[in-house]
Amino acid sequence: MTDTSSSLKSVIDRICNPDEYLTEKQLSLLSRLNNDDAVQFQQSFHKATAARRLQIISQITQLSETDFVPDFSKIFLICLDDPDQFVRAQAILGLGMEEDEQFVTPLIHALHSDSSAVVRAAAAKALGPFAALGEIDDIPMSYTDSIYTALESTLLSESETDDVKSKALVAIAFLSMPKVAEFIEEAYYSGNPTRKIDAIRAMGNACNQRWLDILLSELNNENTEIRIAAVTACGKIGSDEAVPFLIDMADDPEPAVQEAAICALGEIGGDEAKETLNTLVESPRKRIRTAAQAALKEIKFCDDPLSWMP
Repeated sequence: MTDTSSSLKSVIDRICNPDEYLTEKQLSLLSRLNNDDAVQFQQSFHKATAARRLQIISQITQLSETDFVPDFSKIFLICLDDPDQFVRAQAILGLGMEEDEQFVTPLIHALHSDSSAVVRAAAAKALGPFAALGEIDDIPMSYTDSIYTALESTLLSESETDDVKSKALVAIAFLSMPKVAEFIEEAYYSGNPTRKIDAIRAMGNACNQRWLDILLSELNNENTEIRIAAVTACGKIGSDEAVPFLIDMADDPEPAVQEAAICALGEIGGDEAKETLNTLVESPRKRIRTAAQAALKEIKFCDDPLSWMP
């Protein structure tokens, strides 16, 4: 037995023990499990309490967010059948970070069939990145069509919860398909503040200039969450027309709006945005300096994707 396999066995054996803390380095050994090791993991995982299972899968999901090298997809698939809804939801969020279209089918199945609204909402959200891939033809059209149909049926359902529909709207917005604009407009003009925020976020995901006038008008909304959503959406659309407005928003009374505006300037780029950001990196407020530095790095990377290499 090699040192690696011995260490892996030790990690798998310790999973069911709530008193054992597993580091990121130890959890990374669970990447790319072979079939035998996956069976061993499943057996150990199912012996653990619900709280321990949630702790482990949450750590693994978080590790996937910060390190793109490990592949925990087998673990996420195993956890889709967990009796605890929160474990299943975490597993679905993990699958949503993958870029392999084979995971579209289990996500759609969860959206349609899981008994928990928490899990269905997670599935709708997780389909968003795959919808974005479909929009640029990075996955086969058959999967893109399936994603659209699943999200559309969710939005049209009379029995689905508002939260699941919210996630479905934001996800379907990536697709330039029939009815998407209609779904967004219906939510925006519904008179429901929560649905309005969903619609504004969807406008950003749509990346369509048609929504810019609405977004610019919402920058003056007294609702902070709406202003944040509108600023963020402007950044995603990437129109130079929004830059002067975003520069003003960088001086919004709410810190979260300021940071969102600075981030949006980094996404759009251009000389005017860079000039403002270069001024903001001299701000006496550390939070503003940090946000401006990150935005300038974003612009530099977009201008020269190889600039990070030594």
